[in-house]
Amino acid sequence: MTSGKQLLFRTGDHDDDDIAAVVAIPGHDKIYGTVLDIFTDGLSIEFDSLAELPLGEIVPLELVRSDMPEPVHLSAVVESRREGSEHRHYGFRFSSRRELMDQLSRGLYNILNRRQAQRVQLGLPLDISLTPHGRCVPVEAQLSEISLLGVSLTIERRFEVLFMSTNRFTLTAQLPSSTDEGDEAEFERVSLELRVQNRSLAGKHGVRYGCAFAFARPNAQAKACALTDYLMRREQRQGAQTAIG
Repeated sequence: MTSGKQLLFRTGDHDDDDIAAVVAIPGHDKIYGTVLDIFTDGLSIEFDSLAELPLGEIVPLELVRSDMPEPVHLSAVVESRREGSEHRHYGFRFSSRRELMDQLSRGLYNILNRRQAQRVQLGLPLDISLTPHGRCVPVEAQLSEISLLGVSLTIERRFEVLFMSTNRFTLTAQLPSSTDEGDEAEFERVSLELRVQNRSLAGKHGVRYGCAFAFARPNAQAKACALTDYLMRREQRQGAQTAIG
């Protein structure tokens, strides 16, 4: 998998946390394994048996867990193989990012918990606006960390008096309306409801909020996926540019 990958999910320490993976190639017996990690660009799976999958092939994957409303179906390229004493680990690269984000919004969100959702610290914070519940005047903020379940953001401390009486915020950001993110890219406004879980001082003049996405409204998960996907891709581009420079 690529060097710019970011970890989204790591399986838990108990069997109840396992995500079962099934490789279902038409005309062949199904191959069963367990998901170890999910990244922005792929995933790693451990197979109990010495599974044989050709590198470079696109294979259909089915991810299943007891508390998922329905299986998640993805296609991925077999990218690497690592031998173990009793298991064989394969690395897969998602063949379609759009398919991944669609499936995340439909199913994978429902199996994540705060311990499993990996946080990504942004090298370049995203400027956003933040509006406390019950007010209509937004405050400028910086988003510095994101996971599939929420964000960490910072405002100037002088504005905290507007937020201290509520734990419900609205985050608003401008995101490219397509994968074309050049100078001429068109942007659209995305708003997400947040619930504050913790707050603390950030230096002398800031307040940092740890917030979870609130998914009560229609399309909320899809919007959270769009924000997460955009920031992940931006971090990957920045990492690649830094490596070249």
